[in-house]
Parts: sequence; structure tokens; C-alpha cells
Amino acid sequence: MKTITELENRVLMAIERTDHSSDGHGLCGYLDQNDFIGLDMKQVRGAMSSLVQKSIIGHEKLESGFDVASWFWIEPEFQTVSDNSNGYEVTNVVVK
Repeated sequence: MKTITELENRVLMAIERTDHSSDGHGLCGYLDQNDFIGLDMKQVRGAMSSLVQKSIIGHEKLESGFDVASWFWIEPEFQTVSDNSNGYEVTNVVVK
């Protein structure tokens, strides 16, 4: 179980909501600044970096950089099979 912030949780929920997360291959997808309207993108990128450092998510930077879109996934130990619309849900994290 890993502790995360509310902003880090919002990043995980954004990944969970991507259209690729319902493809049957786990929680993953493209994210860009439009997924975080109204939030300070410097703080969002910091939360993303923190989640990568905690080994909760993975990230593949696209050639055009994060300001367009980047591929993210939630590592297998932090997702579990579920009967929700995606077929998976986040697990093993607690928001503090």
C-alpha cells in the first residue's frame, strides 16, 4: 500500500478514464493538458513525476512532448480486475 496525494489521485483517475483503459489491457492511455483543465500544469507534472518515482505509474514521452499528449499506464500491482466499465480499478493506494 502506497500513500498518495489528492492531486496524484486525480492523475490516476484521469488514466482510469481514458478510452484505452477499456480495451482489456489494463489502465492506460494518452493524457494531455485537456485532462486537467483548471489545474496548474506544473503541479500536475510534479504529481506525475512523483507517481513515476513511487513506481505507481509508467510514462512514455512522445516525440512532441507532454504538452501535446503522452502515454501513461498504471503499474500492474496498483490495478485489479473489476466489474466496472473499464474492467480494472486502482488498488493498493491510500489518499492522504
